[in-house]
Amino acid sequence: MKAGSTGSTGLTLRAVPEPTDSVPGSGVLGIWRLGACLHAGPRSQHWAAQPADARGNPRWDYVVRTLPKQPGDREAARAGLRRFAEAAALAQDRHLVCVTDAACEGNEPFLVMPRLTGRTLNEALAANYRPPLAVALWWVRQAAQAAAALHRAGLMHGDIRPETAWVAPDGTLTLLDLSSAVPLTDPAGVSEPSPTTADDLAALGHLLWNLLAYTCDRSAQTARLEPVADLIAETLAPDPHARPTATQLVERLECLELVYLGRHIRPEWGSAVTEPTELRPAA
Repeated sequence: MKAGSTGSTGLTLRAVPEPTDSVPGSGVLGIWRLGACLHAGPRSQHWAAQPADARGNPRWDYVVRTLPKQPGDREAARAGLRRFAEAAALAQDRHLVCVTDAACEGNEPFLVMPRLTGRTLNEALAANYRPPLAVALWWVRQAAQAAAALHRAGLMHGDIRPETAWVAPDGTLTLLDLSSAVPLTDPAGVSEPSPTTADDLAALGHLLWNLLAYTCDRSAQTARLEPVADLIAETLAPDPHARPTATQLVERLECLELVYLGRHIRPEWGSAVTEPTELRPAA
């Protein structure tokens, strides 16, 4: 699909950035050539990238994350890169961001990720996309699958929110940014909720609550939404040990998806309210 074209769901893909001279050092880190800066923040910079021997190739299929440009707590940023790379090495899931290369030591530490099409969940909601309830449940279930993979690896994500959830044109969700991932204080919490795994569960509950406020089904009868509201309440229980595990949440959300899947709708980013089409739940 060409840059600037529209996917089957109506999402206009971002144009592939052209190379720029505004890159750190020589513009090459390890075996990667850096192109346009995609994001610059207080904790990191993100660059479009391609293999260094691909000069002249129009494809920029990777993203390189480096330290922030502005001087600050670079050691904290370096530690975040290291946590990101270590977490990605320990936990793999189709809904969790992966790292293809990393060099966390030296003067210019970096890590490399595949470049995804789509936008963050926060950007989709800001564009007034109102997902059907079944889609909202599906998205949170995918985020919960990623969290469950981290928990099984003895880690917690620590920063689950709309800004760290990436949605592809086909609705597939990928949980981003593992720079806040830390080891669980109680690895046994994978089967019995511990205070740390429970933090991720509360974040997933808040994510579902936020989506519920945007869903185009919010005018439905209150009784119809009670099962979802009850599940949100469980994820936000004051006692962390009363919250479900991520695996249990995946199972509960999958059941609710089937209940509300009478008219499952694919994301149509171009309109505030979408028309129904078929969509199979992700595995």
